Amino acid sequence: MGVINIFASFIGIRLMTEFINPSIFGEYKVVMSAVSVLVGFVSLPITQYAMRAIHDSDKELLKFNLENSIKNLFNIYVIISSFLIFLIYLFLPNNLDFKNEYVILIPFIFFLTCNISYESSINISKNNQLKASLINFLNRLFVPIFIVIVVINIREDIFLILLSIIFAQLFILLYAKSFKKVTKNNIDGYLWPRKNLIKEAFFYGWPLALIAIFSWIVNEGDRLILINYHGSAEVGFYSVAHGVIATPFVAAAGIISQFLYPIFFRNSQSQSRINEIVTKLLPLNTLIAFVGVLFVFMFDEFIAFLTMNSEYQLGAKKLFIWIAIGYGLFFISSSFDLAAYSNKKTSDMLIAYLVAAVIKLILSFLLIPKFAGLGAAIATMVSLFFYLLSMMVIYYTRILYIRKSQQKIL
Repeated sequence: MGVINIFASFIGIRLMTEFINPSIFGEYKVVMSAVSVLVGFVSLPITQYAMRAIHDSDKELLKFNLENSIKNLFNIYVIISSFLIFLIYLFLPNNLDFKNEYVILIPFIFFLTCNISYESSINISKNNQLKASLINFLNRLFVPIFIVIVVINIREDIFLILLSIIFAQLFILLYAKSFKKVTKNNIDGYLWPRKNLIKEAFFYGWPLALIAIFSWIVNEGDRLILINYHGSAEVGFYSVAHGVIATPFVAAAGIISQFLYPIFFRNSQSQSRINEIVTKLLPLNTLIAFVGVLFVFMFDEFIAFLTMNSEYQLGAKKLFIWIAIGYGLFFISSSFDLAAYSNKKTSDMLIAYLVAAVIKLILSFLLIPKFAGLGAAIATMVSLFFYLLSMMVIYYTRILYIRKSQQKIL
């Protein structure tokens, strides 16, 4: 199903580039990038805490009630956050360039995206990979199809595109919620104490909120710099190239993580077992990444022809290899990400993403003004290299320290 999701992304990109010009597409990607950082900062900590807590719950009845308790907390949190985003928009000065009429739709897209992401993640933690994949498949393909239908039948307009996203996501969310089974097996409606959940979610998830911001800087923040220096059309070219090339690497890392996530957590109490899994996984991930980068290098013309309209091909194709190398490195780093999650060492990722984000910002402001999308692609590649390097240094330094400590005890 993961492979089908990759093809769904390609079809979605192809459809949108066929009917939407680069300038409008660039505006659309900037708005969705803003939504992305908000979703990551607000909902990722609770979502990841929910995945961990539900997976660790060993009794089905307690798991059911824990899931309901976290979901209630999540709903309150996201509704309040959506309202605050709406208020911030209302009180922004009217003379700001980016305070366009369509920005008012961001809180609604934010709310729906948070909930869709939560439903998908919870299904993964409950080993319902097929259900999670179906939700992701609809998100990758149904949304672009709905956008294209609106563009063809009404007009090519950024406000209508964002409005169509809201209707499409509403359908996906209703579909995702239809998976839930109604059960009467609850302990007299027992819900876990909200204060305890907030405390646990905060201590587990606060590094993830910062990770979401730093990760966004590394992966998407360059779009804001690009649009400022070179306009929305350049963002359109870069976003298409990024979507086509990065998607297979990110999706492949996600597929592997879905299957290895439970394995890592089951062995989280044994550091030696985690080391054994990472040692076996690392060369496999490196080989897959190398093959992926080589494929992009050899077949860039064919990839461009297949996945995007000719209007986009010249501006996007030159960025392919740089993005491929960067996300090949990202794919390799997923081995260490899984180890960090399972060992509750998300602070490792926080440090690594901080290093990568600082490098990305410095290189973006140095390279993007002169080299536009190419500068953004190179800056992304270098920052992802330093993310991998940082994760490796932190992981192996800790292993070395543990071994030395054990030797002193003996």
